[in-house]
Amino acid sequence: ALEVEKARQDVEVKSLRENVETLISQRDRAWEQAAETSKRMIAKHQQELAYNLEVEVMQYKCSFPSKDGHDNPAFVLEQRVESLKRALEHYGSFSQDVI
Repeated sequence: ALEVEKARQDVEVKSLRENVETLISQRDRAWEQAAETSKRMIAKHQQELAYNLEVEVMQYKCSFPSKDGHDNPAFVLEQRVESLKRALEHYGSFSQDVI
C-alpha cells in the first residue's frame, strides 16, 4: 500500500512539474509577443512623427520661400526637426534595450 501511495505521489509530482513548465513556457511566449508588439508600435509611432514633421517643414518652406539661411523660419524648423529625429532614433534604440 505504501508503494502504491508513493507511485501515486510520483505521478502527481510529475504532472505538477509539467504544468509548471507549461505555464513558464506560456509566460515566456507572452513576454516575447508583448515585446515585439511594443517594438512595432514604437517604430510605427516614430515613422508617423517623422512624416508629420517633414510635412510641417515643407509647409513652412512654402510659406517662406524668399528668405535665406538662419533668418528663415523654415530653416529653423528644419533644424529642430532634424534634432527631434535624432532624439527619436535614440529613444527607439533605448526603448528596445529596455524591452
